[in-house]
Amino acid sequence: MKAVTTSTLKKITSLCLVVIILSVITTTLYADANDTTSPQYCGTCHQRIFKEWSSSRMGQDLNNDKVYQFYAGVSGSGKKDGLGYQPMMHGAKGDCADCHVPKLVIEEHAKGNEVDLGIAMKEKKDHGISCIFCHSVKEVHINKDKNGKYKTRIFDTVTLGDMDTRYGPLKDVNTPAHKTEFKSHFKDSSLCGTCHLNQEKFLSISQYADWKEAYDTGKTDKTCQECHMPLIKEPISVALGAPKREGMRKHTFVGSYDLEMLKKALSLDLTTDVADGKLMVKTVVTNVGAGHKVPGSGPIRNVILKIEATDDAGKALKFIGDKRATLPPLAGFGHPKTKVKGPNDWVGLPGKMYAKVYKSKVIPKFGKPMFGVGGFLADAVVFDTAIKPKESDTMKFAFELPKTGKVHIKARLVYRDSFKPLSDMKGWKLEQRPMTEAETTIDVVSKTATNMTKATEIGCITPVFSISNIDKMSKGDFSPNVLFKDVPLNKNSIGYGPGANHQYEVTIADGKIHMDAPKGDNEVIVRHNPTDEDGAAMLQVASPKAWTYAGELEAISSLDDFNFALENIVEDYDCGDDALIPFKIIGHANTLKWSMDTEHPRVTDEKDVDVEIVGIFTAEDKAKYFMVKGYKVHPHVVLTAKDQAGHMRTVELEEGAKLFLPVKK
Repeated sequence: MKAVTTSTLKKITSLCLVVIILSVITTTLYADANDTTSPQYCGTCHQRIFKEWSSSRMGQDLNNDKVYQFYAGVSGSGKKDGLGYQPMMHGAKGDCADCHVPKLVIEEHAKGNEVDLGIAMKEKKDHGISCIFCHSVKEVHINKDKNGKYKTRIFDTVTLGDMDTRYGPLKDVNTPAHKTEFKSHFKDSSLCGTCHLNQEKFLSISQYADWKEAYDTGKTDKTCQECHMPLIKEPISVALGAPKREGMRKHTFVGSYDLEMLKKALSLDLTTDVADGKLMVKTVVTNVGAGHKVPGSGPIRNVILKIEATDDAGKALKFIGDKRATLPPLAGFGHPKTKVKGPNDWVGLPGKMYAKVYKSKVIPKFGKPMFGVGGFLADAVVFDTAIKPKESDTMKFAFELPKTGKVHIKARLVYRDSFKPLSDMKGWKLEQRPMTEAETTIDVVSKTATNMTKATEIGCITPVFSISNIDKMSKGDFSPNVLFKDVPLNKNSIGYGPGANHQYEVTIADGKIHMDAPKGDNEVIVRHNPTDEDGAAMLQVASPKAWTYAGELEAISSLDDFNFALENIVEDYDCGDDALIPFKIIGHANTLKWSMDTEHPRVTDEKDVDVEIVGIFTAEDKAKYFMVKGYKVHPHVVLTAKDQAGHMRTVELEEGAKLFLPVKK
């Protein structure tokens, strides 16, 4: 008997492979013998891959009712509701089809046509995000235009190759079924970036850009494929009759719908303390597992941190913290018609929403803007709290303590596919999946603080020495209305005002008068010892008997934040609407904008400076005390290292700045 040569073995193997392919094609798996572009056709040989893809979100995309309903503007019951791309964009076809039926879009674009996604989905005009599309991608182009915006139309980001050739990540493939060619982008995130970027007025879908930033800065070392196409541990074939290979990946495209993926994305740390008679809860949420922001994908996705603090009887403790530490209306505010709240309507409850939230222009039908809209309607960013890779978000929550017993605190993170009000209006079942949670219990008796500051100790209405002549100043006359020698000061005095004849800016801190004026482009003339002729056109001075430490502030990022923080503090102390309270804050400013509003005014920007901020808070008679327009505060700032002072325009204040309020006389 002759020995079988290697050459003969190869011929036999190839023949057997052809026989296998031909036999499989006759099975029920292959539905249409004339459609070589269908996933079923590919599945005759790539059976494992076809099965994985078929059960994935990509494989089921053309049958995703929510995609169709959000595009066509129909409700879950099939009725037109006006909430969707087409009705809000006046019937335009748009670019939604690009990433749901990409091959069809490229083909029709070459003919000068646009694709209506709703019709394409209903009539199954394409196979969607299918084998034939991805493995026909010959070139990938992720580029920006001259204005720095991404070009995200699918016919700009992708070049399809020969339809007889299948492109992929393997170099040594030999099959009689079709031609093959290696392309490196199948192992690169850029392939995913062709659809996971969507440039409208804003980059509403930014996953690839977020990943690229993280990858380039060392925040992640993984590609999209390494996370979303899980590695198969054992050697396995990619097709019937093909050799087994190591390093193969599943075509399951796991994402936010996968509970294991969600559990790995974010960590949640929970700590508690009792301070000033309050239960203080601190959370730190960190993006430990995702290579892009969480949440990613479209701007209606959201992650919610919900905080629950209850006593022994299960009764919720009264929340007395910062209003910014409560959940917004997009967390659910009740039935759109009856306003009756359900168990998943969380507006106003302690927590935080992590999301990229846009608002539209005024919608004529409603007479106001819509919040939480898709990128196609976005006119402004309301907030973007999505967490970048390896970054953390810290929150603090304050609760009123019971007199005795145990307090149970639970923090949990949940993922929602869409904002609750949108789900309600569309008639969708709310898709809410758990991510992670943390719990703790404290004994109130053993942890009651002894250094409690009571509201009655604070001077809610502190006398202010107020001198001005608004009528005279409105005519441009800033001659002095008071001389400093006639102003009663003590070591606790604070104050502010324009100097006589606009020669200097007046700031008073800790009883010390600052009369600062600009000189040239960069210098500042600093004086502390007024002459008998020095004074102010307007002056507001408060001289508390003493200051009491009122706690540390959370991070402040703007004058709005600053005003809001003081509003909350005044409310916490039950000072009422007639409050008139001087304040003093000592801390570190990451950025600061301040001015000397003199005859030749100067606005100065500072970075990383230690500051003392002084001023007055009042909601009553704001004109008399010269509150900044639109605010309840008039703050001045002293740059302690430079010994310069002036009017504070805005500030980014680091967390931990110490607040002092006046002791009640």
